[in-house]
Amino acid sequence: MPATEDFCREKRYNDRQKVTAVINDARGKVMSREMNKPVWIWCRSQVEETEKINIYAQFSRKFTYGGGTALIKLSVCDEYALYVNDQFVTCGQYDDYPNKKRFDTLDLAAFVRAGENSLRIDAYYQGVNSFQCVVSTPRLCYQLELGDELFLSGENTDARPFLAYRNGDMEKITMQLGYPFHYDARREDQAPWEPAVVVEDTFDTVMVPRPIKKLVLAGPSESKIIMHGVLLNAPGVDEEATPAQRVYFDLLSPRYERQELCVPPSASGLWQTGDFIRLPAGFDKNAGKSYCDAFLPLPSPGYAVMPQEGYDGVYLIVDTGRETAGFVVFDLEAAAGTVFDFGFGEHLDDGRVRSYITNRHFGFRYTAKQGRQSFAYYFKRLGCRYIQVHIRTQIPVTLYHLSLRSADYPVTEMPPPEHLQDKLALKIFEISRASLKLCMHEHYEDCPWREQALYGGDGWYQALAGFFAFREYEFPSACWQLMSESVQDRADGMLDMVAPAHSGLILPCSTLQWVLSSGDLARYGGIGYITYADTLCRVLHGFISRMSGNFLPNPSDAWNLYEWTNGMGGMRDGKVTQGLVEAPLNAMLVGALEAGVYICDQLGDRENSQAFTAAAQKIRRHFHDAFWDEPEQAYRTGADLQDRHFAELTQAAALMFHLVPPQQEPALRERLSRRHNGLVEVALNSYLFKMEALMQDPDRYYDTVYQDILEFWGSMVLRGATSFWETIDGANAFDRQGSLCHGWSGLPLYFFYRWQPR
Repeated sequence: MPATEDFCREKRYNDRQKVTAVINDARGKVMSREMNKPVWIWCRSQVEETEKINIYAQFSRKFTYGGGTALIKLSVCDEYALYVNDQFVTCGQYDDYPNKKRFDTLDLAAFVRAGENSLRIDAYYQGVNSFQCVVSTPRLCYQLELGDELFLSGENTDARPFLAYRNGDMEKITMQLGYPFHYDARREDQAPWEPAVVVEDTFDTVMVPRPIKKLVLAGPSESKIIMHGVLLNAPGVDEEATPAQRVYFDLLSPRYERQELCVPPSASGLWQTGDFIRLPAGFDKNAGKSYCDAFLPLPSPGYAVMPQEGYDGVYLIVDTGRETAGFVVFDLEAAAGTVFDFGFGEHLDDGRVRSYITNRHFGFRYTAKQGRQSFAYYFKRLGCRYIQVHIRTQIPVTLYHLSLRSADYPVTEMPPPEHLQDKLALKIFEISRASLKLCMHEHYEDCPWREQALYGGDGWYQALAGFFAFREYEFPSACWQLMSESVQDRADGMLDMVAPAHSGLILPCSTLQWVLSSGDLARYGGIGYITYADTLCRVLHGFISRMSGNFLPNPSDAWNLYEWTNGMGGMRDGKVTQGLVEAPLNAMLVGALEAGVYICDQLGDRENSQAFTAAAQKIRRHFHDAFWDEPEQAYRTGADLQDRHFAELTQAAALMFHLVPPQQEPALRERLSRRHNGLVEVALNSYLFKMEALMQDPDRYYDTVYQDILEFWGSMVLRGATSFWETIDGANAFDRQGSLCHGWSGLPLYFFYRWQPR
């Protein structure tokens, strides 16, 4: 059976609460058998191939169920979708490292029946490093527990290449996110089944249970067709163009359900009247709606899209109504061979989806088989609001549905603080919470659209807000454990920039923020959530070993990024800042060392506590004299007297970690609070430092921070945001690559919960 479902029949939807309950409840069961000796398998023909990049495979097994327990433990490199009796169960491998694989324990009781049953696992192996994936070997293992019987993966499982997907190297969405997909439904059953082959475990893999709950998949969301029309192939765009490029460069002309159409002279040259979209008989899309709100809703009984003579195809743009993170699903009817090119994005600033940005391809392709068909792609989440589809056809196509199945991590949402009454503030609260949820799946993510990567700095903000908004501690604990595993291949004890990954990059600031967040987790959640204390201490000792004299110079092998502002992004005055001694990094090191002291004290680790205390005190004793600029009455970013760079972040970090002499704190804090204060303004991703510095005097500065939030975050609300952005510049930041949903922008939740008006 192909990887398809009927998404327009309600009885086939997985009920959100029911399915999630059986999956997540299985985590709490006492497991009768551990998965400590997995049998790894894969498809023989793919194992024998030299290049194993971007490959899909299917695995199948029949089994007889006679009652009792029905559990499966499952792990794969790199993603899976599980079906029982051709009914979708769940998807999503926990992101991990090849030598420490997590396995899911899934309760199949709601899906099995007495007698013979079928198990199918569709699997995907990426084969290249990205920001969520480390190169491994293609492999899958499972352990099926049926009553008192145990069935292991092995050669008794059938396997075959999943040839409907294009396999092998191709364009990437981004280098951080990996590959999109091309799917040809005509090839769904072309490969024969054969016994799977046992794959050698070259990583000496340790198997551990998934540390967090499974995602909740909703039914396909409602959406609306908001634009539609005809297209021509753009001159100079050849047949090798990617789907994302075609969606972005095709020439478009809008059409409506019924209007006069001008056929180009190359055809008949006559005016004619025709239907572009034919609505089902008796279907009134305008019922109960104003004219301006009369978009075409989905799902529908079926819209017949009629190609026009003289054009190369038609296009549609679908709006899901808000930023969504989930799996694309659609239901349509078309002739065999009809090509659908899709693009996805967060806005329509270009009059269309911005699907192609300088070798970044936010698009995918589906080639239809004959007749009505439905499809879901469960191997990668999309983060977007809009989906644009270009259909190259001269034969009518009927669209029943196109949207996303949102995938959400289950949390308990705390009500807004009682003191929060302002309507704009409440809207900021609501969107901040939505932004946090959109950026937490298998781990915290910086953004759901472009990277889906776990950074220490982004995650610090997300975890801090989540402590209050969700009372969530298990999730950040698992994230920081995963981040700690990135140190395994580094002799210098430094974390990788992201996890799980082998990016080869170090972000010292982000690593220190990982330690700071661990200190917060220990304080708010309890020391039991710090499962990686040995690695945390190793990281801190790595920083101490790099100190020269009284301070830590910027590492010469690292990207010394603090924030995306002038002089704070690893470059200043046209030169890299490697090797320089800078105030922000040393201030954060003091905070991180003292977070390490707190953790070690809670664990009774006196030796490390004393070492971290001594290092922090050394920096404290010399910080003010090294960085204070008397004429400016502020701290220089760099220790060099010729470095005339003064930033809000630098002052805020010095205040936050109590490095300012008490007699100078009030004046520096007052300057920090002013607009046009002569300092480089702090970016959204560093506003926490300014907030903490000012709120050391809450009686005086509560209103200042509150008004900042209303102005900066409120400006996004007034511009139609349904999630909060990476920077205040929105989609045009970073050469038109700005994210419109970023986890660090959920920071207002922390402020609203922690402090009350004075």
